[in-house]
Amino acid sequence: MDDESHQYLQRIKSHSIIPISYRQLESHYAELLNAKKNRSRVEYYFTCSSAICSFIFDSYPATELLTYLDADLYFFSSPVPIYEELKDASVGIIEHGFSFFGKRYLKYGRFNVGWVSFRNDQFGRKCLEDWRKNCLEWCYDRLEDGKFADQKYLDYWPEKYSGVHIITHAGANLAPWNVGRFRLKLAPATHQILVNNQNLIFYHFASFKQVDTNSYITNVSKYLVPLTGILRNNIYIPYLRSLIKYNEVLSIKFNHKDRAEAKNSSTKNKLKSASRNLRKFICRDHIKI
Repeated sequence: MDDESHQYLQRIKSHSIIPISYRQLESHYAELLNAKKNRSRVEYYFTCSSAICSFIFDSYPATELLTYLDADLYFFSSPVPIYEELKDASVGIIEHGFSFFGKRYLKYGRFNVGWVSFRNDQFGRKCLEDWRKNCLEWCYDRLEDGKFADQKYLDYWPEKYSGVHIITHAGANLAPWNVGRFRLKLAPATHQILVNNQNLIFYHFASFKQVDTNSYITNVSKYLVPLTGILRNNIYIPYLRSLIKYNEVLSIKFNHKDRAEAKNSSTKNKLKSASRNLRKFICRDHIKI
């Protein structure tokens, strides 16, 4: 989605990566340029989620099954069990599976766009093409008429399309909003992370932010989850070390939203800020390394 990343991926010449520039995507779907004019950057990224999947099918027609993944996923074991679960399904989607303290976010969508699979068949292509058109027409970072970004469209897929499978593996898409529902432990022999006795396949590091040179916030406190034990030492710390390893220089990124709210001196915002900071303190939300 930017020239610098595309050029970097071209330079490393990995046999397992085919870099595709946003310019290629916009050339293939010229209507994206019109959408780009009336959306924020993140809304435009949402708009492109479905478009890039359609582009790949059009450009590489031999592709049998395509899986879209969010960039903030980290895999701890093989995804083969997910594909075994999908079998011959035309579409594979996964629920947020909110914990008790996350249920208030259900209004933003029953399903999460972190993992979405499409088979190159009649039903998979129909679902994907409708999604692409939906996102071109409306894809904004707000709730409106039963829609939210590119995500809430998925709510209607199980009833609307044939061959839609809802992925149920407990170790798929573990995330801040659902980790509070599960029992985590390490397998005695392998030290593999188990989620309700199933291997942790991938964790979704949503809202993970760098707030200082060596300080990070996980935002698990948003769901009243304590950052302790396996969650901290075996999930977040290895992810953070990988980020540092694969980035020569980590730029400082501040949470602009929190800073903007801090400037608002209204009683309501002061109470919100105090509540948020208390949750972060109790849940030990920060990591320093």
